[in-house]
Amino acid sequence: AEFWSIDVEAALYDLDKLTNLAEGIVNHVLSKLPNEAGEELSILNVDLSPPKPPYKRITYMECLDILEQAGRPIEFGEDIGAEELKIITDKIGGEPFFILYWPKECRAFYYKTNGGDSRITNSFDLVWPMKDSAPLELASGGERINDYNELIESLRSKGLNPESYEWYSEMFRYGVPPHGGFGMGLDRLVMAVCQTDTVLETVFSPRTPKYSKP
Repeated sequence: AEFWSIDVEAALYDLDKLTNLAEGIVNHVLSKLPNEAGEELSILNVDLSPPKPPYKRITYMECLDILEQAGRPIEFGEDIGAEELKIITDKIGGEPFFILYWPKECRAFYYKTNGGDSRITNSFDLVWPMKDSAPLELASGGERINDYNELIESLRSKGLNPESYEWYSEMFRYGVPPHGGFGMGLDRLVMAVCQTDTVLETVFSPRTPKYSKP
């Protein structure tokens, strides 16, 4: 299978800087499209008037409140599914938005917890509305743990063997600055721009269990 991703890691970047950077990347790409690919996109009937930043920021807990009010409650620590994302997107006006401060249960071991509440992480998802399908998770990331002991404890809390991750954790023994990062699916970004029904339409050589050749 083919997958293209924009992977970002930056020293001394907190959650605010990371969301601003993700937003800036998307906005920069969208602002260039009319001049760089306007003719091609017009053939595809793509709307070349992108949403203007800043994109709305809401917390995971605010999402739970929205879903509770809509009669589709989920428990703290559960992931937010496609149908629930559609409810939240409609509630906030059908514009791109960030979901901030996800629970530890929804994130990998290397995400930094919030100083005020150890149950949550300083993390985000960037959600993009789609016309004919569920909203798209366009990017996901957050602040990373940079303390060795905290990292080992986080591994254990996830039921992982620290010895299996020494290739990653060893460098933290010698001092790593506060840092953060995110991944943004390039194929998903194209999907968001073109508003296609499936990412298979934006991957150059899509592969599925039933389609593996040529």
